[in-house]
Parts: sequence; C-alpha cells; structure tokens
Amino acid sequence: MHLELVTTTPQPRMAAQSAKVESAKVDVFTEREYSDGRQAEFINQLFTLRIAYYPPTLVYFRLSPKVDGLCRWDDVSSSHPDDARQRLGGASDLTRLRFKLLSGMSAQIIVPKDSNGFKTPDSAAQHAVHLFASLASSPSFCVYFPRNKVQKSLLEQCVWAVPQFSGLNEDDRRNFQRKVDPKRLYGGKGGRVLTPDEYEDSSGTDGERSRSTTPATNPSNGSTVDFDSVPRPEGLPPQYGECLVESLRWSCTARPRLESEGAGMDVCMVFRELTSRLDDQQQQIKQLLHEQSEQQLSQEQLKALQDQIGKLKRQNAELKRRNSELENTCAELTNRQETADEERESMWLDISELQEVTGEHGKQLADNPKLAEDLASFIWGDGFQGPVSEPMKEHLDDLVKEYLDRICEGDLIKLLRECVQKKVASQMDEMKARMCETFK
Repeated sequence: MHLELVTTTPQPRMAAQSAKVESAKVDVFTEREYSDGRQAEFINQLFTLRIAYYPPTLVYFRLSPKVDGLCRWDDVSSSHPDDARQRLGGASDLTRLRFKLLSGMSAQIIVPKDSNGFKTPDSAAQHAVHLFASLASSPSFCVYFPRNKVQKSLLEQCVWAVPQFSGLNEDDRRNFQRKVDPKRLYGGKGGRVLTPDEYEDSSGTDGERSRSTTPATNPSNGSTVDFDSVPRPEGLPPQYGECLVESLRWSCTARPRLESEGAGMDVCMVFRELTSRLDDQQQQIKQLLHEQSEQQLSQEQLKALQDQIGKLKRQNAELKRRNSELENTCAELTNRQETADEERESMWLDISELQEVTGEHGKQLADNPKLAEDLASFIWGDGFQGPVSEPMKEHLDDLVKEYLDRICEGDLIKLLRECVQKKVASQMDEMKARMCETFK
C-alpha cells in the first residue's frame, strides 16, 4: 500500500520521530477512484478514520461507518472536494489522504465475531459491507477531513512509515499483527475478517443500485433559477438626483420664449416676466442646494457605515482566529486523550501477556523440580555476586538461608511464583509512571 498526503497549505519539514504512540480519530468522507480514466465517485456517507503510529515503522488505519450518522449510500460524481467540504461543516481547508493498494494486496473487511446481519438483503449492514468491498477492490481511494483535526506531523510520519513495512523483520511483523488483531476490536468482544465469498454474491449490483439520480431543473418552473444560464447585462440605475436635474434642465429650456420682440410690448410685462423667471431660478437653486446638502449628509453616513463595517470585519477576523486556536487546542486535547487510551489498552494487553507467561513458567517449574532448584540456586547464589558491602552480604546470606530452608520444606513453587509476581508488579509500576508522565 502507498499513502499520499495532499493538503491545501504547504507541508513543513518532516518532524522528528517521537518515541511514544501517536493516534488520531476523525470523521471523513471518501472518494473512490478508477484506473480506466473514469471520473472519481464521491461516496455520500460519513466515516470514522482511526490512525495509530507506533514509532519507528509501524502504522495502521481503520475505517468504519459513523455510528451516530445517517447512512446514505448514494454516490455523487465529483471532481472537486466541495461536496466533502459542504458536508464537513463548511471547512475552508481540507486534507486529502490517498490510499493506493499495491498489486496482490487488499484491505481487510472486519465485522463483529457473532454478527450475520450483513447477509440480510437490502440491510444497512449489507450495504456497508458492499461499500467497503468496492473501496477495497479499487486501485486507490481518497479520504477528506478538516485540516486542523489531525496533526500534520502525525500524517507525515504515517506517509514515511508506510513504505517501510516491506522491510520489517519477523519480530516486527509479529508485533504488528498482534496490534491489529481483530480480537481487540468491538470493546474486547472481537471481530473476524470476511472472505470474498461471503459478500461477492451481490456487491456488483449494489454499487449501481446505490447511485443517486438528481432530477434535472425544469426551466419553466418560476420558483427555480437555472445557474447555467447567464442573465443579460443591464445598465446601472441613474445616480441619485440625476432625474431631478434633467427635469430642471428641461423646465429651464422648455419655458416659452418672451414676446419682448414685439414693438408694442409693455415694459411692465417684461419686468414681471423677468422677475418671475428670476424667482423660479432662485427656487431651483435652493432646491439644488438642499439636495446637495442631503447628498453630502448621505455620503457622511455612508462613510460612517463603511467605517463600522471595517471595524466589524476586523472583529470577525479576530474571532475567526480565536476560533481556529480553540479548534486546534481541542484537536490536540483529543489526540492526547486518544494516545492515553491507546497506551492504557496496550498496558492491559501487556499485563495479560505477562500473566500468561507467569502461568506458563509456574507450570513448567511445577513439572520440573530440578529446574526450579537450579533457578533458585542461580537467583540466590551467583546472581548476587559482586562488589557489595559486608552488611549487605550478611543480609543476603540470611535471605538465602531463609529461602533455602523454605525450599527444603517443599515450598519452592510458591517462592518462585512470588518472585515472578514481584517482577510483574514492578513492570506495572513502571507502566503507571509512564501513563502519569503522558497525562502531564
């Protein structure tokens, strides 16, 4: 499997490898890709992606349907992550992980150990299995999630660790298989890996049946708008006061010409006409001045509104920045909680393994008394030889004598069991100290 990381922002340098387990859990949408040139299909179903990185070379991914999300099985053709961005709450920046399955490899489909619901026709479980089967059979598929939900250093470490899997030795491979054992899933109840024979019967037709059909927009419907058609450009409306100025200009030029050219025109009539015309012009000037003052007031109000809008924009930008910081803090706390849970789960598994080893050693010692005597002689004999003080030697001699007396009394098995239990208890104390250091 090859893993490719694509983000909407430039990637920083590879972070230094951490010595502790890193994990993350995030809601994602997927996009199925084809090798024959067909357009990728966006799967309209919310998934949960779990990532765990065990330094330096172990990493595993687990994809499961969102438990509290609605099951939507329609595929929407998409060549842009806008569909994922819209369904992920309108996140502006997305991260895309592309999984490319190498030849001869496939993803595992795991169901609860006692579950047979995927065999029920047209059930949600059957749809989920067929959906995962189509993803596993695809040469590659992508997952989309908000950029600030998973730390970029963890993603880059995963991208680096995936190609290293082919060079692992046998011990590392066994360790990896133990960590991804299906028995650890479903709250300890365990799961099982489905074989292709269990879901191949109807998975071919389910993908075609699950595609959604979007009805075409009826152009005659008055309540809808066809976004493919471009409206005809229309001229801008006239500026404020333009119509009034034109009407005034018309009223100034359209008045009837004075009849002062006639020889018998009375001078008083000419004077009254001129006075009336002067009054009209004064009224027009007053009206224009009033409109100009109103326009100036409107411009001042507009400037005040623009200043207020600028202030609100700056406040909005500050709130967005604070919101982004809070989201990053929440994501970091979530990742730390996931890491703590992972370490606690690993601790309980290690304790269980140590208890099994203790039982096996106790059984071997019970079946072989000679081996028990040799082990006791090594522990209380040559095992403590070295540069110790005289009081310490006397104390050790007393302890050896006491334990040898107990051995002679036939209490050897109980003695060795106590030694092993003390060793287990010391390892548990070390694990608890590591957990306390992690929570700090």
